[in-house]
Amino acid sequence: MTQRTLPNPYSSRGYRPLCDVSALRRSCGGRTGPGVISWRDGMGRGGAAGFQVRIDTREVKADERLEYWLDRVERARFPLEAHVDAEGDFHGELRVLALGTVHIGEMESTSIRVNRSERLIRRRDPEEYQLTLVRSGWVDTRQCGRYGRAGPGEMLLRDSSRPFTVRRTAADGLCRTITVQFPRSALSVPAGTLDSLLGVPLSARRASGALLARQLIGLMRHGAECVSTERAVAAQVLLDLVAAACGRELTRETAFPRGSGPAVLLARIHDFIERGLADPGLCPRTVAEAHQISLRTLHALFQERGGPTVAAWIRHRRLERCRRDLADPALAGRTIEAIAARWGFPDRAHFTKLFRATYDVTPGEYRTAVLTRPSSRETPQTSHA
Repeated sequence: MTQRTLPNPYSSRGYRPLCDVSALRRSCGGRTGPGVISWRDGMGRGGAAGFQVRIDTREVKADERLEYWLDRVERARFPLEAHVDAEGDFHGELRVLALGTVHIGEMESTSIRVNRSERLIRRRDPEEYQLTLVRSGWVDTRQCGRYGRAGPGEMLLRDSSRPFTVRRTAADGLCRTITVQFPRSALSVPAGTLDSLLGVPLSARRASGALLARQLIGLMRHGAECVSTERAVAAQVLLDLVAAACGRELTRETAFPRGSGPAVLLARIHDFIERGLADPGLCPRTVAEAHQISLRTLHALFQERGGPTVAAWIRHRRLERCRRDLADPALAGRTIEAIAARWGFPDRAHFTKLFRATYDVTPGEYRTAVLTRPSSRETPQTSHA
C-alpha cells in the first residue's frame, strides 16, 4: 500500500483548473505526447478558464503510471492523502473543463482511496462543494459522521471545509465519475443548508437530478467548443440545476427525515441493498454504516419483522437477480460464471451450491429448462398502442 499526499484532482486555488495552465504551457512548451499533460481551449483563444486539462497514465510505461499520476496531480492546490495498491497496474485518466469559478472533472481510475484531514484543510481550503456523478463503479464517502455509497446513476455531495474520506471502487476494471466543483457561495443558500446532504447518495435518475446528470455529460463532451459567453451561461445553468437537485432532496428529507421511524428506516435499508447488489462489498456492516446505526440495531430491525437475516436477505436478492438473468434470452451468450460474478458470487462452485439449495436445480439446468420452453421462443402476438 502506497500513501502519498496529493491534491484533489478537481480544483485549485483561485478556482483555476486542475493545474496552473500557464506553468504547464511553459514547462511543456506547447507539446503533447507520452508523459505530457495536454490541454486546449474550445475556440483556440481565451484565458485559463477555457482550457481542458488532461492526464492519462496510459501515455507512460506500466511501471511508471502510479508515480506519473501522483506527480501530475500534485500540481493542484487542494491537498489530500492518497492510498493505492502500488503492486497493481494503476490507471488514471482525468479531464478538467473550467467555466469561470465552476470546474467539471471527468475521471476514470482503478480503485483508490483519498482522505482530507483537519490538518490538510488548515493548509489550504478553497471553501467549495464537490458534487460527484457516478457513471460506473462505486464511490464511498464519509463526512460529518455520515457514510454513503453511490453507484451508477447516483451522486454524492462533499464540502472541502470538512474532513472526508472517499473510496473509489472499480467495476469491470475502472471507476468512472464526473465531478462539478464550485464555491459554496455560488448557490446563494444559507450556511449549513446542505449539511444534511453531505455524504448521502442523491438520485440522478429522475427530475432535476436526471437533468443535472445530462448537463454534466453534455458539458464534458461539448463544453470545450464553447466561447466565453456560452461558458458563462452553461455555468449558471449548471449551478441552477445543482440547486434544484439539492432542493428536491432537501424536500424529501423534510417529508421523510432520516431516522423518522423503524418502518421508514427499514424501507431505506431495503432500497440501499437493492441498489447495491452488484457491489461485492455489500454486507451487513456496510449497510449499517450507510445508515448510521449499529450492526445490532440493523439485525434487530430485520428480526422484528420475522423475516430472514440481513445476510440471508442480501443473498436471496442476489440469487433472484441471477435467476432473472439466467432466464433472459438476451443474456444467453453470457456465461453462468459471469452472471454469478456480476451479482456478487465470484466462486462458481459456491454459487451452484446455493442456487441448487434454493431452487432445487443447478443454474445450468434452470437456464436450459427456461430458455428451451416454447413460450420463450414464440414471438408475442399481443400489440401495444
